[in-house]
Amino acid sequence: MEKNLKVIELKWRHYIVGLSIKFATKEKTEINLVETGVADGLTAWFALKTISKEKKKINKFYLYDSWEKMNEKYLDEKEYKKINKFSKNDLENTKNNLREFSNIVYVKGFIPDIFENKNIDHTKNCNWLHIDLNSSGPTIDTLNFFEKKMVDNGVILFDDFGWVSHELARVEIEKWCAKRNGILWPFPTGQAIFFVNKIKY
Repeated sequence: MEKNLKVIELKWRHYIVGLSIKFATKEKTEINLVETGVADGLTAWFALKTISKEKKKINKFYLYDSWEKMNEKYLDEKEYKKINKFSKNDLENTKNNLREFSNIVYVKGFIPDIFENKNIDHTKNCNWLHIDLNSSGPTIDTLNFFEKKMVDNGVILFDDFGWVSHELARVEIEKWCAKRNGILWPFPTGQAIFFVNKIKY
């Protein structure tokens, strides 16, 4: 029974991934996607399948992950119970899972350190940003780094929002979004979308 509920939950979560991709890429000629917190690439796979089904082509899909266990250095004290989680994540396994797709840029490293690497081809325009980092600090670091790179009517999809175990992330996300011009829309799946609307600086 528990397994069936998990499958149903994933179906709805990936349904929202697909819808958000459709919205973010509507009437766009250049499409750049970003995901931070990739793990085995399951969400990226659904995103790319949606792009393919819509008969669209991406410029690049940037996938950021440490592909290592979670580190105390990047966690708030309230998140220390997550230390050493995801130790089985493996970059080569992710690449194998996404081998049918092209134009993928794999960026290995911890956030925010990886953002400071000037040798990496970080996108300048982002249509769709998916954040699944299981930690509040790197989540906000990601938002700050990509904020000016988001196009108008772009979409930021949060995986860690409506969960008890990610309460700190939810609070920080709400604070960040409240200071920006856009709409934050939570879902019963635990996800939330921020619709970027004409950010002004």
